[in-house]
Amino acid sequence: MRISDATHHLRAAYIDSSKFVNTVQYGEGHEWQQMHTAQQILMVLRDGRIANSPELDDNGYYQCRATRDCAGVLVHVTFAIEPDGKEVIALEVERDYG
Repeated sequence: MRISDATHHLRAAYIDSSKFVNTVQYGEGHEWQQMHTAQQILMVLRDGRIANSPELDDNGYYQCRATRDCAGVLVHVTFAIEPDGKEVIALEVERDYG
C-alpha cells in the first residue's frame, strides 16, 4: 500500500466513523485523558501526515504511523488499515510535548 492510499483510507475513516475502531486503552480514572486523546486521534485521522510506508503485519493489515500537531503537542498514532480500506484501527498513541 502506498502512503497516498493509506492517507485516503484515514480520511475516509474520519468521514465515515463506521470504518474506524479505537483500541487505545486508558487507565481507570482517566476520563479527561480519554476524551482528550479521542479528539487528538480524530484530528490525526483528518489532517495527519503518514511518516512511514505502510507495512503488512501478521494479521494482514497495513500498519502506519501518522503525526499531527495538536495545540503544540506532536501526536503520533499507529494505525492498522485493512487492505480494502473497510476498517481503520487506532492501535497506539504517543505524545511529544517538545
